[in-house]
Parts: sequence; structure tokens; C-alpha cells
Amino acid sequence: GQTQFGVCIARVRKQHQGQDEAFIFQAILSQCQSKREITKDPPSEDDETKR
Repeated sequence: GQTQFGVCIARVRKQHQGQDEAFIFQAILSQCQSKREITKDPPSEDDETKR
């Protein structure tokens, strides 16, 4: 779920503290395999599911 994903992001960020934001983003992409939660589009479809 989304909470687990957020925990993963936090962990990756902590591991790569001080690194480039783009690098961290790539690390998150590769380590937090959660397909639909990271897309390059803004999370507009997310809003639709909540409604």
C-alpha cells in the first residue's frame, strides 16, 4: 500500500542523504518497486480514485 511505499522512500532518502535529488529519485524508482505510485505525471488520477 501507500504507507509502505512512503516508508521505502524515507529509507532510501536516508541511505542517500546529501545526494542529488535526481539520484535519489532513481534509487527510489529502482528500490521501491511500486508501479503505479511513481509515474512521471502529476498524481491527478489519484484524486479521482479518492472521490
